[in-house]
Amino acid sequence: MARRIPNLRKLATRQRRIIWLILASIAGLFVPFAPLGNAQAAGIVYLVVQLLLALLLIINVGLLMSAQGSNPVVTVLACLFMVVPLISLLVLLRVNGTATQTLKAAGIRVGFMGASKAEVERILAPGVCKKCGYSLEGNTSGRCPECGTAIKPAFCGNCGFRVADWPEGPCPQCGLVVQPLVA
Repeated sequence: MARRIPNLRKLATRQRRIIWLILASIAGLFVPFAPLGNAQAAGIVYLVVQLLLALLLIINVGLLMSAQGSNPVVTVLACLFMVVPLISLLVLLRVNGTATQTLKAAGIRVGFMGASKAEVERILAPGVCKKCGYSLEGNTSGRCPECGTAIKPAFCGNCGFRVADWPEGPCPQCGLVVQPLVA
């Protein structure tokens, strides 16, 4: 079975959500729930909040792996392993590391809190330079005027098929190899 192409927008969003859920779980360890001395009620509230965060984390791991194009069986196994305390940390490390590698391979800068929405849109938005984000509307030179990066033509020079969002390689319509223009 071939691996699906990852949805980078969903991948970045879900990675950020998982990081926030992890931080919320850690912060919950330090928040006192019994300011007035009702320890039993505070313990129940604490337990419910931690269980809710754990459930949300498991769901979001599954959604992140789905956005990444992972095999459904592997995704279900990873979600099941999230219930085991120490194994869940290893699953989180692996899933987050793989998501980060996928985003970086697409040219998206990933920081401590994941990739920002602006960074993802800079790469995925049509009509902008993938390196600096400068608008290429009306540009026919084949280079970004801001940073000098070579850019692909918007249309196939042979058949006129729109190839702006198509990866390097042959045009899907006529087979002509589409490469960046050189000024």
